Amino acid sequence: MFPDYQLENMKTTLACLEELDCVPSKKQIRTAWTDGLTKWAFTGRYKIIKSKPRTIIDSAHNREGIQALFNAISNEDFDTLHIVLAMVFDKDIQPVLKLLPGSARYYFSEAKIPRAMKKEELQEKAAMEGLFGKCYKSISSALGAARKKAKKKDLVLVTGSIFTVAEVA
Repeated sequence: MFPDYQLENMKTTLACLEELDCVPSKKQIRTAWTDGLTKWAFTGRYKIIKSKPRTIIDSAHNREGIQALFNAISNEDFDTLHIVLAMVFDKDIQPVLKLLPGSARYYFSEAKIPRAMKKEELQEKAAMEGLFGKCYKSISSALGAARKKAKKKDLVLVTGSIFTVAEVA
């Protein structure tokens, strides 16, 4: 399982190689397409870190990234979505929050960096968009709470910034 945007990334890579007159052989393309994408993993991008409950980390932090993330999640089979969310204060987060599902359970926290948005501020801004949940002192404690609440068929997602997923990757 890999996100749809990886297919676009592969096509873009091949177009760049052609432009550079570095056209790979058909065998190299086939190997990259099959082996490369089926073994695809990039820390912090749609990485499955646990199977039950299925737990995914993704560093999506802007509107486009969240859209791509939720396009990929739409292919997942789960009952309830639990979202561990922490973001930075120097970005406009409202466009991101508007894309998040109101039906999910939220676990707000903050990364251990100076740019971290305070969890209470994030909770307040999220509530303005109809997203409700509790605050946790650390991302790992928020993840622990989400996993404890989640049932086997639920999905736990850790997202909001590169710094957020770095603490659990």
